[in-house]
Amino acid sequence: MKTIRTGLSIALLASVSSAAWGQRAGATAFFDQDQFRNQALSVGKYLKGIETFEESNIGEGGKQALPDWLEPFTPNVVEGIGFPNGLAENNLMIMSNSLPGPTPPGLSPSPLNPFALYVIGQGFIGSNSKKVGEDLFLLNIHASLDLLFPALEKTAVGFWLSRFEHFPNDGWIVSVYDQNNAVIGVFDTGGPVPVEPSKFFFGVIANAGTISRINIYDKAGPAPDAIDDIEMWVIPEPASLTLLGAAAALALRRRQR
Repeated sequence: MKTIRTGLSIALLASVSSAAWGQRAGATAFFDQDQFRNQALSVGKYLKGIETFEESNIGEGGKQALPDWLEPFTPNVVEGIGFPNGLAENNLMIMSNSLPGPTPPGLSPSPLNPFALYVIGQGFIGSNSKKVGEDLFLLNIHASLDLLFPALEKTAVGFWLSRFEHFPNDGWIVSVYDQNNAVIGVFDTGGPVPVEPSKFFFGVIANAGTISRINIYDKAGPAPDAIDDIEMWVIPEPASLTLLGAAAALALRRRQR
């Protein structure tokens, strides 16, 4: 079964790709989850949700290649395996980007390529949970991974990155874009990192405005890497503070590390 695309998704892709470059407002990066969360809370942000990928029906130790892209409520499965109901969290899209180099100016997904993305189960080459990554390295394509936030409400985003034993190992270059698709931060995470089940945390807070896209470029070249637990923070409207506060507390307890 191929992914079913919606008109809304196509429109969102077009709007992000064609957005004008604007003034860089700036962003602050964190490599420690506690510091990231404490700073986000201190400036009035609330955790709206965490995408864990646990909604995937991939089995323990399994791996399934998938075409671009992943989004809520839209099935993406191959031979019945993948995300039968799409992603669990709203206002998040995940896709590969085959444009060369870090900080690509636009989107370049591969919806017709069956090896654009993958989902793995717990136990796959040491992984301690279900995760997602780009699979184009199998075709010797040095691609990156895009996280899109179409609602333009996210002001802070954090996630965990991981690598696998016996494969090339290096850090990442993470590029952050604002609501106008202007680059507001480019961050080099450094050198090689411990492999699964260890993970590397990256978080970013926009100094002004919202975050529309985050691009993750693998410095190791065509090699497997994975992402997990994408936490998305917003500055909510006053009427929604109580509801979001309760949801944030539940999410933090559920995924406490």
